[in-house]
Amino acid sequence: MAVAMALLTVFVGAPATASPADKANPAVAAALAKIAANKHSAADIALIKRYPELARVVADPSRTTITKTFSPNLVEDGSGLKPAGPVSPNGLCGWVAVTITVETILGFDLFKWKHRAEACMDGANVTSWTSRYDQMDYADVTIYVRNLESHASPVPAYQAFSHMQRHLEQCVVKYGCYANWYPWSDITFYGDYYYSWNWGVA
Repeated sequence: MAVAMALLTVFVGAPATASPADKANPAVAAALAKIAANKHSAADIALIKRYPELARVVADPSRTTITKTFSPNLVEDGSGLKPAGPVSPNGLCGWVAVTITVETILGFDLFKWKHRAEACMDGANVTSWTSRYDQMDYADVTIYVRNLESHASPVPAYQAFSHMQRHLEQCVVKYGCYANWYPWSDITFYGDYYYSWNWGVA
């Protein structure tokens, strides 16, 4: 028993020390901070690429794309969307979804965030909101989904918009939670059946 307790004492009392490989590199930490603030240079990107496991989860701000989808009763034209065919005397309800995809330095998806809104129109006004929501179509394991900012303008009105912005926090080994991403989009409906949108990543 005495031997066992002595061994236990040695194990618990031994201080844990980090090897050089486990420590954060100050130059890498600085590059990550500049990338997160979108104030980076080509040299910062090149530095991160020297660490492939890190580069596969670090966002490349130049690799941000937008995808728009909409209900089958709508078609795209030069100014937005319009009805695909004749509209019922009772009006038309349709949905629009805006998906923002951010890719990493190595071309992997970091996250895909979607804002979807559906409204009804009668030819003169937006009469009601049918549904509004956001969802993560994909998120890397380093992404933590935080708060949602969401509001919509009142209806009935000729023009009505749905706004959503999601806070995404990114945390990686050794460098901690170094980035906050805020994908957002505005989807606007018009009483005469037109639609438009804006988007960004703050």
